[in-house]
Amino acid sequence: MIEMHCTITFDRKIKKDHHYISPGGYRAVNLDNKDLHFDFTLSYGKINTKNPTDLHYTAWKLDPDISIDSNKKPLSDEDFMKELLKVTDFKEFFIYTGENDDPEINPVSIKSLCFYGPKTETRNVNSELWALEKLPGANLLTAKHEMLEKINAVLSNR
Repeated sequence: MIEMHCTITFDRKIKKDHHYISPGGYRAVNLDNKDLHFDFTLSYGKINTKNPTDLHYTAWKLDPDISIDSNKKPLSDEDFMKELLKVTDFKEFFIYTGENDDPEINPVSIKSLCFYGPKTETRNVNSELWALEKLPGANLLTAKHEMLEKINAVLSNR
């Protein structure tokens, strides 16, 4: 199973019973300039008690209706990890924060992002943007500073 873990910083303290925050809907571009669309069906968020502007977010179970390859075919977990290793940029990193009449809160930056998934072929990893750690039976792919800057550029243009 694929898991995505990230920490999102917002422009003010997150109030659990006040703000509605729902990350979801991602589009990345790979080395071949092909789109990788993905989302998840299950997720959990937790406000950082030491810094309540930060949300620690975990999502898992790829949504087969959204997580598709460039040929519009659903991705297996293994194929997703193979494609993710080749990602060079993000074009969408959507974070829903409510409608016009909901209390305002805006994402400022992604502090960290990593993906945990099945062990796959790793020769195509872009080591300038991703750190790959091979674990027993799995891979951990962590976004480096340069990739986080690319994602944060997408956030600032929303």
